[in-house]
Amino acid sequence: MAAILICAGPFRGHVMPLLPLAGRLVELGHRVRFLTGSRYRDAVTDSGAQWEPLPEQIDFDENDIDGTFPQRRELGELAQGKFDLEHVFLRPIPAQAARIEELLDAEPVDTVVVETMFFGAIPLALQPSVPRRNRPRIVAWGSNPLNLPDTDLAPTGLGLPPANGALGRLRNRGLGLAVRAGIFRSLQGIARGWCAGRVPSCRCSSSTG
Repeated sequence: MAAILICAGPFRGHVMPLLPLAGRLVELGHRVRFLTGSRYRDAVTDSGAQWEPLPEQIDFDENDIDGTFPQRRELGELAQGKFDLEHVFLRPIPAQAARIEELLDAEPVDTVVVETMFFGAIPLALQPSVPRRNRPRIVAWGSNPLNLPDTDLAPTGLGLPPANGALGRLRNRGLGLAVRAGIFRSLQGIARGWCAGRVPSCRCSSSTG
């Protein structure tokens, strides 16, 4: 029997694809705990897995993100996307990582399964002071589109069709640079900051600055 911890953000599209996996693992006799939001407690327990709660400050209501972050209402579509990446997915990393540590301290696991937008497992994977053989294996479960850069494609989220050929690839490289170094530059800084331990946990009252 293996001990498995499954982690998913508190969003239906992130949780539901992992429930059949959890149920099947339980059927095979494995010990399965499932870390996610309180809205999915019953769905998790129905699968046979043990529900583990996310910290309250990052247990978002996906149907009322604007209620959690009132300043979001005033933003345009692109700015809202950037805001969500920062406040819903990046800034929760420290709290997610701390919760994973708590669960591993309470009961060691063999494997941590995360949906690909649950970034709180990255600190576990990057622990330089812990030999790899002493860490649980981490498996990323892809329930979202694979967002990898490609010279034939514009960056994800722009809604542009593929464009190949010399001009198309030039366009795509230029757009990729603009997105990374311009639009999402601050998000890159936040991601680098938590790697260095400088980014605070998510706070629902935080400003947009």
